Amino acid sequence: MRSFYYIRHGQTDWNVERRCQGQSDIPLNTTGIQQAQQAAQQLQSIAIDHIISSPLQRALTTAQHIAELKNMPVTVEENLQEASRGELEGQLIADTLKKYNFAKVQDAHRSTGLGVEPWDTLVARAGSTIKNGLSQYEGNVLFVGHGGFSRALAEALDTINPGLENCVPHIFRYQNGNYTIESLS
Repeated sequence: MRSFYYIRHGQTDWNVERRCQGQSDIPLNTTGIQQAQQAAQQLQSIAIDHIISSPLQRALTTAQHIAELKNMPVTVEENLQEASRGELEGQLIADTLKKYNFAKVQDAHRSTGLGVEPWDTLVARAGSTIKNGLSQYEGNVLFVGHGGFSRALAEALDTINPGLENCVPHIFRYQNGNYTIESLS
């Protein structure tokens, strides 16, 4: 294992409306596009050798803005996409929490039914996706993904996720056999 970069996609209308996105393919809004452009500027001085993105357009558009400024391609990785939220996708988060008596949206992944991807499955997918990406590519890798995926990834890597904001680059730093997550802003 080694250090790598990770950025959550830019803002979408569903982020603003506080809706469960999951694997619904929601585009960036105007603010999200601006965030992606700002993140690209911020990452301009960081040596990145490979960009790997979720196929969902909110992440892929973010990745493309970064890649354009760096004059490099984006590799799409299906397993980097957000957790499936099943029947909850598109629903207001507040309504979902109240209706199912969840303390947070992630609790849905620990329940049965509703077509939601089980938490243990998501954690395993997140860990293996990053490990596979790091084993395929040498140098510095930037993964462009999602918030729920990053929380599962932090658990897979046995570290604490501080809550990744939209389009804020982070480094998952590997030292002495452990990962920490640090914001680059």
